[in-house]
Amino acid sequence: MNPESLPLKDIHLPAPVGWWPPAPGWWLLALIAVLIVAGLWWWLRRPRPAVPPATLALRELDAIAAEFAAHEDPHRLAAELSTLIRRFVLAEEGRSTLAGVTGQRWLEYLDERAGQPEFTAGPGRALIDAPYRPAADFDAAGLMKACARLLGSPGTEVGR
Repeated sequence: MNPESLPLKDIHLPAPVGWWPPAPGWWLLALIAVLIVAGLWWWLRRPRPAVPPATLALRELDAIAAEFAAHEDPHRLAAELSTLIRRFVLAEEGRSTLAGVTGQRWLEYLDERAGQPEFTAGPGRALIDAPYRPAADFDAAGLMKACARLLGSPGTEVGR
């Protein structure tokens, strides 16, 4: 028998699979991707509670106290505390009112804010000239306590 004489028909291949509509797994993957992107967007844009300047300043004061316990350089301590107090007050009060206040007027303002004369007549007086003297000699523990009280934490001490 001759194979050409048999009543056979040629093989017909099915049509190629189209790209649309996607299979259910692709729909699920797209949904998961959209949910991840939306979740990340929400997480990055969510409102965060503002940290008060006093809290940030007290954290920095603790770091300065720890550094002072390690290096015990009163000149550096006075410079860092002077900078910290100035930045804290400017953050709370604004530049326009206190940016140019220096010297005795600055100490008087700090006394008024602290509610006691720790800066004009106490250890806080070191903020005026100790950062600029080559050999600073002052009560470091008293200055740290005065700055801590000004920032709102009466219990902060040197080396805590």
